[in-house]
Amino acid sequence: MPIIKGLEWTFNTEAEKYEKMRPEYVPELYEDIFNFITIDKTSNVVEVGIGGGQATLPILKTGCKLTAVEYGENLARLCRQKFKEFSSFSTVTAKFEDFEYDKNACDLI
Repeated sequence: MPIIKGLEWTFNTEAEKYEKMRPEYVPELYEDIFNFITIDKTSNVVEVGIGGGQATLPILKTGCKLTAVEYGENLARLCRQKFKEFSSFSTVTAKFEDFEYDKNACDLI
């Protein structure tokens, strides 16, 4: 549930601006993740609230299958374009609470 109910759509209205203004994450974050769990071409990853895809590329570079769940259609479209070179990348436009998946099929959420 959003902190301010009814505003969850706002980032989607300016998807390109949001993507440009949102900073990347530090490399140490990914080092910690990859030290905790091995992610490779056999892995299935679900990314919740992909936004502009700031956390996506380092994970995609592992070769995993990544499904992004994004409520905003404009953000999902932006990321489909941004990561089109990765055939293992897909998006689902939905609230995560409504997203149905096999809970035993994900290696990392």
